[in-house]
Amino acid sequence: MRKLLMGLLVLSSPLFAILSPLDQSVKEFQTLVASPELRDSFPTSETVQDIWRLGNRFIVSSENRQVTVEVVYSSSKQVGPQEFSFNFLPAKPYTEKQK
Repeated sequence: MRKLLMGLLVLSSPLFAILSPLDQSVKEFQTLVASPELRDSFPTSETVQDIWRLGNRFIVSSENRQVTVEVVYSSSKQVGPQEFSFNFLPAKPYTEKQK
C-alpha cells in the first residue's frame, strides 16, 4: 500500500509546470516589457528601439539611452518555472554609432 501511495504521489507531481527554456525566456521578456521600472527608465518622448538578450542580461535601447537589466534567479528546489527578478542598472547615454 505504501508503494502504491508513493507511486501515485510521484505520478501526480506537477511535471507539466516545468517551462521549456523558450517558454522561460518568453516569460522573462514579457515581464520585462510590462515592468514599470522599464517605463521609468526612459522619457515618455522616446521609443524603445532594440532589446537584446546577452546571457542573464537584457540590453534595452532607445534613441538616446541604454539600460542594462540583470535577470536574477531565485534558488528553488521546486519543480516548475524558475522564479526571477530584475536588477535595473542606471541608464547610460546611447547613440546609434555605439552599435
